[in-house]
Amino acid sequence: MDFGRAFSYVTEDEQWIKKVLIGGVINLIPILNLATSGYFLELIKQVAWRQEVPLPEWSNLGNKWVKGLMFAIIAFIYFLPGLVLMMFSMIPAILAGGQEGAQGAAVGGMMIFMLIGGIYFFIVMLIMPSVAVQYALYDNFGAAFRFGDIIKFITDDIGGYIMALIAVFAAGMI
Repeated sequence: MDFGRAFSYVTEDEQWIKKVLIGGVINLIPILNLATSGYFLELIKQVAWRQEVPLPEWSNLGNKWVKGLMFAIIAFIYFLPGLVLMMFSMIPAILAGGQEGAQGAAVGGMMIFMLIGGIYFFIVMLIMPSVAVQYALYDNFGAAFRFGDIIKFITDDIGGYIMALIAVFAAGMI
């Protein structure tokens, strides 16, 4: 996938401002905003298959919403182990139960679980763009869990992938 083109592709469409504004309005509406994720997945597919502009239309909103919902479920599944680890971080405090001298061990146990959970969340955040690409390309829930394909996608152009992650992070900050 041409990561550089992924960022210039949007402005190549003559109606890009209108389409981005429509997406912005839809994104502000709770529940319906899942359609913007579906739209983004269609955009990923177009860029990956090197389709020429224009950007996808905002038609068939229901289909976009379902794709966005499926991707939200995929993301939840990926993040679930980290959430479980974070919940386990409370176990040492519960076990200490206010026993004198046990607070230090409880805090230490909590910190260990939180550190492991934090590392897990960080790794998942790094691979989620690749997961999105796999799901978008194959329109298949299972494709989002083909770990070999996900890792191969990242390692085939690690420099481009890192630059794309930086650009997405910077865009999110703006």
